Amino acid sequence: MMRFLIPMLASVVIIVATVSGLAWFISSSPSKQHYAIYIDEKNRIFVNGERATEERVYRLGRDMTIDIEIKRHSQASLTFCFQERVCIAD
Repeated sequence: MMRFLIPMLASVVIIVATVSGLAWFISSSPSKQHYAIYIDEKNRIFVNGERATEERVYRLGRDMTIDIEIKRHSQASLTFCFQERVCIAD
């Protein structure tokens, strides 16, 4: 009985270590950068709280390696459409 117990415990330790290592590797993969874009009632554009241009928004919209979130004021008339993403409009 004792000679089977040690190999069984060793195999359990190896399995747990392998699963833990895989979980750590998967969770440490790089996450996307996040950009919050806001269009106010005067159609001024803000990216992460700083003033920006339409060109910068289009550049960010075409970059599929980042995550963007666009919010518009209800009175804003400015919209953005990206071929790679969807149209951002009300």
